Amino acid sequence: GQGLIAIGSITIASHTSIVAFYIGACLIELGLGIDMSASSVWVHDLIPSERRASYISAISAAGSLFGFTIPLVSGYIADQIGFRYNWLLAFIGSIITITLLIKIGTAIRAVREVIENVEESN
Repeated sequence: GQGLIAIGSITIASHTSIVAFYIGACLIELGLGIDMSASSVWVHDLIPSERRASYISAISAAGSLFGFTIPLVSGYIADQIGFRYNWLLAFIGSIITITLLIKIGTAIRAVREVIENVEESN
């Protein structure tokens, strides 16, 4: 999902045609749909049910905070240097998110392997 968001953002940032904008916007929306579905799946898979409501609430609060501040920052950037830089910022944010997700996924796999090895030795 984040990959599609990154591709859509860079498509919009690097092209000026309306067709490229529509393609980029469609990729972003598709990526957002996949990302939202995947995030709810991992929350249910990885977080125990007795803590799940707290995590979902924290994630929602962080989303609300960024949902308030990012449009303000984006408006300032667009006003000062143009719209194209907002799409580049979105691309960079997606790349950072992909990197973090890969690191988190690697750490989760490592922990699961350790747990499986301990269970097998018992």
